[in-house]
Amino acid sequence: MKIGILSDTHDHKPNTRAKLDKFKEKGIQHLIHCGDFCSPFMIALFSGFKVDAVFGNNDGDIFLLQKKAEENGVCLRGGFAELHINGKKIAVYHGTYEGITNALVHSGLYDVVLSGHIHIVVNKKIGNTLHLNAGTTHGFEAESTAMILDLETLLVELI
Repeated sequence: MKIGILSDTHDHKPNTRAKLDKFKEKGIQHLIHCGDFCSPFMIALFSGFKVDAVFGNNDGDIFLLQKKAEENGVCLRGGFAELHINGKKIAVYHGTYEGITNALVHSGLYDVVLSGHIHIVVNKKIGNTLHLNAGTTHGFEAESTAMILDLETLLVELI
């Protein structure tokens, strides 16, 4: 099973749509968003996908974000999520506090830790834990990026 990972969309509809189109093209149906949708209008773009998401530090009206998430079938789980997908234990945290991100990665409790916030692509194995940061879908200071993770092989494709 493959999942799509993205973060820090920051209200950038064109880049977000481009990544969602790429996920559709590759048959990816389950997405994980690591925070910073920013505005509630962004949630509707994700309709039609199974989405697990967490809040980021730039998410504005969290109550309206939650309402829009419910209307569009997006599971917005608060500031942290622990997911069990295809036999893998996955932590999802925006990454606002580096110490928390590092604690999750080094805890040994998770097969995969997904984070965002820093707008830099990370793909590294620490012990038995794979730490991934899809960078920034918006494209601040860098190229717009997202990832596809194969949960069978733990291989990552950067898009």
